[in-house]
Order: sequence, then structure tokens, then C-alpha cells
Amino acid sequence: MLLREANAAASTGPSRLSDPRRALSLMRHCAPRLPAAQLADRLAGWCQFLGGLLRAPRQQWCRDAACRTAACLLAEEARLEEAHRLLAGGALAQIVTPLLESPDQATLASLHCLRVVLLHFGRGCGAQRSQLTQYLLQLFDGEKPAVAWAACRCVALLPHTGPSGGGGAAYAAAWAGQMRGLLRAAHEHLDRLLDGVVEVRAYEVPERGEHELELPAVSADGAADPIRLRYRLARRVAAVCRVAALMLCSASKQPVTVPATALLELAQRCVSAGAAPVSAAMELQAARRAFWDVRAAALRMLEALIGCCGVSLVQRATALNGLLVSALQAPAAPRPSPAAEAAHRQALRTVRAWLTAAGAGCGLQDQAEKLITMLSEDTNPAATNGVTTNPSKKKRRGAGEWLEADLSARQSAPVARRPGRCLAALEVLCQLATALGPLLTVSAHRAAQQLCVGLLLEVQRATGAPPQPYDRPACRAGLYRLLRALVADPHPAWPAPVQFAVGLFAHGARDEDSTSSSSADGRRSVELAEMEEDQKSIVLGGSEDGEEESRPTARRPAPDESDEVEILET
Repeated sequence: MLLREANAAASTGPSRLSDPRRALSLMRHCAPRLPAAQLADRLAGWCQFLGGLLRAPRQQWCRDAACRTAACLLAEEARLEEAHRLLAGGALAQIVTPLLESPDQATLASLHCLRVVLLHFGRGCGAQRSQLTQYLLQLFDGEKPAVAWAACRCVALLPHTGPSGGGGAAYAAAWAGQMRGLLRAAHEHLDRLLDGVVEVRAYEVPERGEHELELPAVSADGAADPIRLRYRLARRVAAVCRVAALMLCSASKQPVTVPATALLELAQRCVSAGAAPVSAAMELQAARRAFWDVRAAALRMLEALIGCCGVSLVQRATALNGLLVSALQAPAAPRPSPAAEAAHRQALRTVRAWLTAAGAGCGLQDQAEKLITMLSEDTNPAATNGVTTNPSKKKRRGAGEWLEADLSARQSAPVARRPGRCLAALEVLCQLATALGPLLTVSAHRAAQQLCVGLLLEVQRATGAPPQPYDRPACRAGLYRLLRALVADPHPAWPAPVQFAVGLFAHGARDEDSTSSSSADGRRSVELAEMEEDQKSIVLGGSEDGEEESRPTARRPAPDESDEVEILET
């Protein structure tokens, strides 16, 4: 009965329906439940109804509902063998063409519908590729973050359109051309962004090739508005890095050639742009958030590159390690912003991804002690930004002054009181101890053990609630995982903290929260007690002179002269 009602509404036509919400709801309900044969019979009629509804001058909620219904219907049509043949005849154009007419009215629903079209029916959009590209490039660096992100996801799928949508050599050529165009545009916009701020090093732009993506020019609304121009340039670079990251995330599904060296160089320039001095130009102060967005987007692109290439990047470990360490050394800011916090957390996630992918071959053992020192600032609840307040001094303030004072107090709070940042740092420390283990120096093991054991003792001995951010169960669980990693992979010349770990795990197993208590399982106390008997013969203090002799070395593959990494289809 519901199917007959949906068919009747579709045959009536959108112009005769005063309220098409019920018809759209019925289509979304029936499409996943119809057999393939019945769905194929109703495919053309429903697409024609949705296309007419999108072309009709209606309210925005009606267009969004039609876009959601079209996305649901197209996602179900992907399981039909004849769907590509039916949609190529014009039904697909009836849905796509109305969506591309007005970029100013683009919403998340319409962009989601376009993403489904590009993902499942890209080969049928070859005739509309140029129109699609022009439409999406007007939105992917817009001022609305959610709409810009949805447009970036669509731009990353443009190599699927036309003949390249079938995969193979055509898709690899389209993917490489679009990535080459993104790299060219990013360097050109970085040159304009950093002009007059830092010394710009000339980047050798390769010759234009086939399938290369050309981005529209960036210009301020007013010719004499340098602040807005720099802000838009920074937004464009961040958007290009997001699209490159999304393309790298899908690179493992098809055999493509990834320009690893060029992407590393772009990430290095973007991280350096985020560290540009604020006082170099007055207009940078207004666009500071955009600079942090560039830094975070470049680090996200680097994380995607690590996930795409994996252990193949060990050949470029020296340059990558220097980039990651410099990314963790965030420039000092008198009032930290949410954008700066997001960039720092992204740097922590990128370091963790590199340790997970490369393992003992990452080459970070030489800088491990420096990393532990930097990460301790994110985990130590006593670490502050150098800003002190006197709570005894009180005065009457207006509503605006109270809001400003509250914002200043939160921004000048101890760094580790931000739970997300603390948990990310603990995960990096845990992965560092797991990946390198005995390869770390004695001083690095000592520093990590002092940090972990000291924090756990402070948390467990606290009267009342634990200090922030360890009042959160996830942060306490991260400490127990770090202690477990330090006990499992000690240095040959420095004993594991077994004696402390037995009591700490036993106390942690009685934690009120199940997340924290499961990380400090009581059975681990028995295992550690047995390990303690085996480690009585280990020398408790390792000499600094013999540190390098007892330190194992990681064997790294021979460096490769090529600048590209070949990702083969699995």
C-alpha cells in the first residue's frame, strides 16, 4: 500500500503536490526494502519526480528533503546491474542539473547528494565534469566550515567522473593530474600568503599536464583590503590540503603514484607558515586563526600520506621526523585559541600515526627524550602557560567584562586541563614506548617512567577528586596503558618499574569507572609480581657511558632516489 501511494505521488507530479513531504518519506522508506527488479522498474519515474521537485521554486526545506531522498535512492540503485545504463540516459542529469544552478543555495543535503552521485555514478557525469568542477571549486574554501568540508569531499571524487570512473590507467592519470594541480595551486597561494612575512623560497612548478585541476584566482572583495586577501589565501591553502588528504585516503583502493616528496615539502611550508611571527605584519593578527587552520590541514594531509604510503616513507624518515618535531613545537601565543589547540592535537595524532606505521624503523629514537619533554607539558597538571591570577582580588564587572574574564581564564588555564590534548599526548607516549622499546636511550626510559609513575602516584594519592584532567576516566586509562607499555618493553640497562606497577595496577583495578579499571586489570598485578622475581638480577642503575653500547640499533632500508611512492592495489 505504501508503495502504491509513493507511485501515485510520483505520477501526479511535483507541481500538483502542495506538501510533498509524505511522498518523499515514502520513497526513502520503500527504496531499501524493494527487490532489485521492482526498484529498476520505478527508477526512471522516481528520478523524474525528484528532478522536477528540485527545479520547482520551493522552500529550502523542500529542496533539502528532495536531496536526501535522491541520495537514498541513488545509494540503493548502486546495487542494480542496469543502474548505470538507466541513469546515463537522462535520469541522472535530471537530478544533478538543478543542483548545479545556484551555488549560493548549496546546503549539506545537496552536497551529500552530489557526493553519492560522484561515488557511485561518476562515469555517467562525464558530460557535466566541467560544470561540476566549477560549482564545487566555488564552495570548497567558503566561509561556512560545514559546507566547505562537504564540498572538499566532493572535489576529492572528481577523478571518478567520465571514463576514469572505471578505474585502471585512466583513473590513475586523472588522480595524478588533479593532485599535481592541487600542489601547484597550494605553492602559488603560499607564495602570495607569505610575501612580506617570511623569506619566500622559489618553488619550481612543473609543466602543466593532462587532467590537471585549475583553481579559480583568489582576490579580496576590495582591492585595498590586504587583511581579507590574506585570510582568503589561507583558507584556500587549507582547503587544498584537505582535498589532498581526502584523495590520499582513497588512494589505496586504486593503483596510483603518490608524489610523496612534493607532499612533504608542501607540509613543511605550511607548518612554517603557521609559525610566522605575528609582529611581521599587522594584518596577520586578524588572520591568525586561518594560519592555524593551514597548519592543522597540512598535518592532516601528512597523516593521510602516512596512512597511504606506510612503511615506504621510512626512506624519508629524516625529513619527516624533523617536520613532526617542529610541528609539536608550537609558537608561543599570549592567548591560545581553539584553532591552535586543534592544530596541536592534529600534530599529536600525526606523530602517533607515524609511530604506528613505521614502528622501530621510524628513526625517532634519537629525538625520543626531546619528545618526552615536550609531551610532559601536555600531561603534567602543574604545567601552566606562565599566566597567574590572584583570586582574592574581586571587583564588580559588567556582563561583557565577566565574559571576557572567563574566556581569558579558560585560555590561560593549565595546558593539561584540556582532556583531549592530554589524552592525545598519552597515546603518543604509549605508542613511542611500544614501537621503539629497547631502542630508546636509558635517559628516555628514565624520563618516561618518572613522568608516568609520578602522575599515577599523584592521581591515586589525591584527596577527593583527582587533579584535572585526570578526573576524566579516559585520561587515567591512558596513564595505565602507558605504564603497561613501559613494563612490557624496558631497556636492557634500565629496569622496568615493576615494583611501582604492582601497587599502581592493584589500586587502579578498584577505580570506580570501568574504563579506567579495565586498563588496570587486577590480574596484571600477579603477572608483574612474577616479572619482579625475574628482574632482580638486572642492574638497577645504567651508566651513561655504557648507554650507547647496550642500545640496539634499528636497521633502516637503503634510501631511494625516486621522489614518488607506488601504491599497488591490494
